[in-house]
Amino acid sequence: MLSKLFKKLYTPWNLLILIILLLAFTLRTYRIEALLDFHYDQGRDAKIIWDLWHSQKLFLIGPTTGLDGIFLGPFYYYLIAPFYLIGGGNPIIPSLFLSFLVTLSLLVLYLTGVEIGGKPTGLIALIIGTFSNHLIFSARWLSNPTSIYLTSISIFFLMVKILKNSKYYYWYLMYFLVGISLQFELASAVFYLPILLIFTIWQRKKINLRTFVVSSLFLFVTLLPQIIFNFKHDNILFNNIITELNNDNKIKLDLVKRAGEIWKITKEIF
Repeated sequence: MLSKLFKKLYTPWNLLILIILLLAFTLRTYRIEALLDFHYDQGRDAKIIWDLWHSQKLFLIGPTTGLDGIFLGPFYYYLIAPFYLIGGGNPIIPSLFLSFLVTLSLLVLYLTGVEIGGKPTGLIALIIGTFSNHLIFSARWLSNPTSIYLTSISIFFLMVKILKNSKYYYWYLMYFLVGISLQFELASAVFYLPILLIFTIWQRKKINLRTFVVSSLFLFVTLLPQIIFNFKHDNILFNNIITELNNDNKIKLDLVKRAGEIWKITKEIF
């Protein structure tokens, strides 16, 4: 059975895709030992993971955000913790792992292109993603937003799959990945949650009540660490969010602007 699967996968086209992906990984890791930036944020993350391994100090929140007193979820720390352990504290190893995740996101980008327009479309998307100067250098960043490449394109891939052939587990995974994305980058909440809402309303005929409830539970589970932390510490995260919204007019204006854009898109769809 394995030999048949290998023969099916081992084609000149698939070999070409593999070569491009290996090249993409090489471009994102070449001389990483000399070019990797290691500053305050990276040192903070490494210290927290050191405490996890050596003091069994578990945590419910992750990296800080650009807003005072507001933290992401802890998933990023737990994601790279095994690679800090493997590397004996060497940041090169978790950086290589993040580069691998970004390369994996290029494979999902290719598969998305195939779903939309066939293999030529997938190949063009893969080549652009592989050789994009911006994407190459941003993938070398040892930080939580780097992980969002994979979740972002995976969410879009699942949306395309739902449009073509809706399956209940596509919805489960999509909602879950939106929640995981919120643990990698707070700004994604401004975009991903409204997009998820609009897409769900748009495709409401393809999702029954049970699937919607279970999908929402998958999203809720990803928020549990911060919710538990919030109530264990006298509602600190929620209060900090309210304080930031009250004090920062830029955030208010941005939210109003985004709400207007979302409403415009929603009217165009329906």
